[in-house]
Amino acid sequence: MGRDTYLRFKQEHCFGVAAGSRCPIALLKPIFPEYCAVGCCQNVIIYDQRTKTEVSHLVGVESEATTLGFDEKSLKMAVGFFDGSLRIFNIPKKIPFPAEITAALTCSNHGSGITSVAFSSDGTRLISGSRDTTIIVWDLVSERGLFRLRGHKNAITRLALIKNDSILISSSKDTLIKFWDLETQHCFHTVVHHKSEVWDFVVTENDSLMLTGSNDSEIRLFKISEQRGGTVEEQTATTEEKPSLDELIKVEPAGSRSKMTRGRVTFMAVDPFVRKYVAICGADSRLELYRINSDEEIERSLKKKRKKLIKKKGVSEEEAAQQVTRSVGDELTLITSDIRASAVIKAVAFEAVTPSTIKMSLLLSNNAFDRATLSLEKGSVSQCEVSTRIAGHRTDVRTVAFSNDTTAIMSASGESLRIWNRSSARLIRQVPCEPAVCSLFLPGDRHVLLGTKSGHLDLFDLGASVRLESQEAHQDAIWAISAFANQKGFASGSSDKSVKFWQFELATENDQKRITFEHKRTLELDEGVLALKISPDMRLVAVALLDNTVKIFFFDTLKFFLSLYGHSLPVLCLDISSDSQLIATGSADKNLKIWGLDFGDCHKSIFAHDDSLTAVAFSPNTHMVFTAGKDGVVKQWDGDSFQLVNTLKGHFGEVWCLTVSNDGKHVVTAGHDRTLRLWAKSQESLVVTEEKEKELEDEYEAEMKKEQLGGAGDEEVTAVVSRSLDTVSETDRVIEALDILRSTKADPSEKHPLLVALGGIPSEEYLLQTLKKVKSSELESCLTLLPYAYALQLLDFLSMLPRMRENEAELLTRIILFLERLHFARLTSSGDTVTILDRLHRNTLDTVHGIRDMIGFNLSALQYLQRRLEDRDSVHLFADVSSAAKSKKKKKKAVLAVKSAAAMS
Repeated sequence: MGRDTYLRFKQEHCFGVAAGSRCPIALLKPIFPEYCAVGCCQNVIIYDQRTKTEVSHLVGVESEATTLGFDEKSLKMAVGFFDGSLRIFNIPKKIPFPAEITAALTCSNHGSGITSVAFSSDGTRLISGSRDTTIIVWDLVSERGLFRLRGHKNAITRLALIKNDSILISSSKDTLIKFWDLETQHCFHTVVHHKSEVWDFVVTENDSLMLTGSNDSEIRLFKISEQRGGTVEEQTATTEEKPSLDELIKVEPAGSRSKMTRGRVTFMAVDPFVRKYVAICGADSRLELYRINSDEEIERSLKKKRKKLIKKKGVSEEEAAQQVTRSVGDELTLITSDIRASAVIKAVAFEAVTPSTIKMSLLLSNNAFDRATLSLEKGSVSQCEVSTRIAGHRTDVRTVAFSNDTTAIMSASGESLRIWNRSSARLIRQVPCEPAVCSLFLPGDRHVLLGTKSGHLDLFDLGASVRLESQEAHQDAIWAISAFANQKGFASGSSDKSVKFWQFELATENDQKRITFEHKRTLELDEGVLALKISPDMRLVAVALLDNTVKIFFFDTLKFFLSLYGHSLPVLCLDISSDSQLIATGSADKNLKIWGLDFGDCHKSIFAHDDSLTAVAFSPNTHMVFTAGKDGVVKQWDGDSFQLVNTLKGHFGEVWCLTVSNDGKHVVTAGHDRTLRLWAKSQESLVVTEEKEKELEDEYEAEMKKEQLGGAGDEEVTAVVSRSLDTVSETDRVIEALDILRSTKADPSEKHPLLVALGGIPSEEYLLQTLKKVKSSELESCLTLLPYAYALQLLDFLSMLPRMRENEAELLTRIILFLERLHFARLTSSGDTVTILDRLHRNTLDTVHGIRDMIGFNLSALQYLQRRLEDRDSVHLFADVSSAAKSKKKKKKAVLAVKSAAAMS
């Protein structure tokens, strides 16, 4: 490879995470009753709840999934991400699912993370709300944004459609809940009764009651009623002058009650079956379950209370009616508040609701999700069982290691040690352990050594999945373990200001020999040890201390050799190259320093990360350095030219550890998001200059999106148009096609080289192909960036078409209508454009009428065929019934004959 050319590392696997805490749970009922979808970092995993296995996963973007929604009619799943992008996936109709499901549609019109999505009842529309305070209504059939709603002053928290999808309800952190009329595209009512952020709400049966949760400990109830009698559809259909929704819909407070869980409301869910049960999560591990009582049930309860009052105190019926009135307690009945999980509950989904049983899926904050099963007797809970289904590491992964043959990966956290198969990323072993911060595979790859925060060295047998031995090696946390190059021992460094050297031995236990380790010597220091490394030639020992320095000692005599100083904050990690010539140190001062081990001179100091460096590792037999930091990225550096080679993005949170395989072809990283990410060296070439240009383009696109959001006006409804590098490039291709069309018309004898390369197609056909290649979701954005002169040329070209082809009519009509709306003032003010508009009017009408007639004819034919099939099936059905009746009579006669024969005998 050249000086600026390297081989790229790509992410091969992302594993170890079972369930993220940002996304809610989506159940794929009723088509796939045992399947559920859970957001896991940038992907969405579909699990089989019965077998507790992963069925498939939806491929996301380079950002964390923040919300998801599933529509059972269209079998579409919408996933929103933290960067503002929205992906629509088509879920297969049959089992088995493919291992990966890619997005059918991607939209990037939001400026920041999407917080909520809602499907219409027929699955043709999708509503998305974002942290950028806007709401976008999407048409999933034409794959474009219809309009953008503005009105909230802070992040959207929840969206819901009611009244046959004619009304949209949105809640926000600005303490407001807004009711939107989607037909007239305006807000007709605002709920202002909350004093703090509204985090969630649910709408119960018949869209008549709304429950809201905010920062305080109150659950507020609001009645949604329809005025003037009848439903909204009936009133709008019967009146000649269509009334506005603010005249038809009335929203009024119905009281509040205190919740039992601690902290603010984090999530609310209503069961989708009868819409009478509401689950409410707080900031702790408890879940509250309420029941919404119907008007008939409330009246029966009030009558009983009044009868008791009359019988007990002897009051009249009128006095009893005045004293016993309808309250919030009658509307909302607490079933239980004692559903406890193993961690904070982040989301809930109802699996099944019957008169005797309620089953719920609970998404937890510790990388797991549980199932709660409630047994009901007379409206109260008689038994509650919470069982863990699928779980990953419950706490941050603090150490990882490759086996010596690179076929296995070890990860350890605060509660468990896990062994993974590298090629399949499947879990092989799981063993409980103390909080671990460093680790080591022993020779033979059958045993693992862990250094813990308590100062113990724990030895585990992987075959038996047990801990063989635990020695109190240090008085404080063991922060580093480094193996000898001859694999005969290791060294451990601790905060107790000592480095201890250990040697592997064979011990006899129950007439069987097993490996153990024995303390040989100790290096006492003046400061606590944070990092430790023994050089591959076993000549030197490098120790990072709390005084911001790195001390180098001779391995055999433990005499002082060098002191590396220059960092302004403690060195948290270090590594020595395979040839023992270089040492790389990473510090809390965000700098990476590369030193020579001959004289201790600093070759280069690099500002490597935006936060503290947590791990440094050389690739074997090279001077390539991998670094990880609290900024959540992993970077690859050239230790000779000191240039950044590649940035590996994927983690969502601090990266605590990384390790490189012995062959240098794989890197595994882990961190705060509890995921393990395996990066593999590919055969794809990487050019440093191209990577820098790509980073500049990404920065430019981010700035462009910020400018677009910052320049938004105060209009309540705006068009869904976004400017990105993709739309700019698509606009450039359309302009190029229009230029080719103009040049060929000016000189038909001269053929453009591009048209010749494409097989000599006409310039008109090339322009139509270019328009077809524009993504449907970005068509309006592309046309908006088109200058007026080119837009006029495009309209002129479309007006000259003899007749639109049926497969192009929808696209071309959409282009014509959008350009006319966009440039309406200039088109109508100029006399030269009247002829173009007149031709467009005639051609478009003729094409649309022709397509309408064709569709009507085909529809009538299909209806005729449907009637014929129904008539034929009904005839067959009656024939089947008659034949079944005859067979029953025959069987009956045969049975009677047998009985009579038996009686005679």
